[in-house]
Amino acid sequence: MLLRDCRLALPRGAVRYRVKWCKAGGNIVGKFARALVLGGSVAVLASCVDNMPVLTPVNTLDPPLNLPGVAHAICTADGNFMYEEARRQYELRAHMANRPIDAANEEAQTRAAARRQYVACLSSQGYRIVYDR
Repeated sequence: MLLRDCRLALPRGAVRYRVKWCKAGGNIVGKFARALVLGGSVAVLASCVDNMPVLTPVNTLDPPLNLPGVAHAICTADGNFMYEEARRQYELRAHMANRPIDAANEEAQTRAAARRQYVACLSSQGYRIVYDR
């Protein structure tokens, strides 16, 4: 039974190697296919764990130029830049007003500025956030 399964998977010219191949590891093509399917399913499940929000196009008649993943990457970079810029601006304002820096207030303002920049960037890309964690 094992030899018959292996003969089905072998190419035509590999007649004399059938017995060695079957004894060595069974149906190698089947094992490769199973490994490929397992790897593909792991990749699909890994993409489900991403923190990327669900982006939907605003206008279905005029689709966005960039794919959702590309738009997310662009807008995340813009949001990160705005986070650093808002932090710098907050520290400059505190220094000019000659008052101490409140870390909690600074973090709240910088996160809000980064969030506004991210949403504005996605809007300019033609997307709307449907579900955001």
